[in-house]
Amino acid sequence: MGSDDLADVALKQAIEANIVPGPRMHVAAHSLGITGGTANGVSQVREAVRYQMKYGAELIKFCATGGVLSARDAVGVQQYTLAEMSAIVEENDTYLVPTMMAFQAVVKAAGKGPLAAWSTRKTREIVPHFQRKIRLGISEEVNIAFGADAGVFEHGTNGDDFRLLVEASMSPLQAILVPTREAATLLGAERELGTVEPGKRADPVAITGDPLQEIELLRAVDFVMRAGIGYKSDGVPCI
Repeated sequence: MGSDDLADVALKQAIEANIVPGPRMHVAAHSLGITGGTANGVSQVREAVRYQMKYGAELIKFCATGGVLSARDAVGVQQYTLAEMSAIVEENDTYLVPTMMAFQAVVKAAGKGPLAAWSTRKTREIVPHFQRKIRLGISEEVNIAFGADAGVFEHGTNGDDFRLLVEASMSPLQAILVPTREAATLLGAERELGTVEPGKRADPVAITGDPLQEIELLRAVDFVMRAGIGYKSDGVPCI
């Protein structure tokens, strides 16, 4: 969802060319923002979106407001105008990707040293609003897909988001559909990915136990396959 010098596009291409093993990737190239970021004004954001797409981006990430980890702006303050955001969205569809575990990691870090004092203040300010908005999105049945934001927390541990989604009022089955069917739909790949059906790419994972009864089982994936090739078996990487 954001990298310098189109490095994510390069890695995706290397995986697809079997130069290195890795997951199926759908990439965003640069994250778009206002001054201090990437693009200002309707014409510039349109140009930025088209540039990303031309050089391999399949989806667009943009920063609409100030954030917890961004200095010198109030958390939640609008940065892009409605016209600028409309120009971006007109080039793509939209989904809510709450990435709850990344937010949880920032909350845990608040006041413990890794975060600056201003970031800690913004974290504590936004907690109740974040939780309320996620519950509202679920109750209103908005399109929700799964995200990781790895780097904010340890890579490979994002399975804990299943628990957080259930705690936010989703059923276990709804939570399981978020990174599978719904994520594939967000990426425009629902005809080939996201559900186990004849004719679709074989990208299943497997766990021991019933996640409908115990959602936290999804934190420990025993088996991983991509395009019919096993990459992890009995919890051990095999390629």
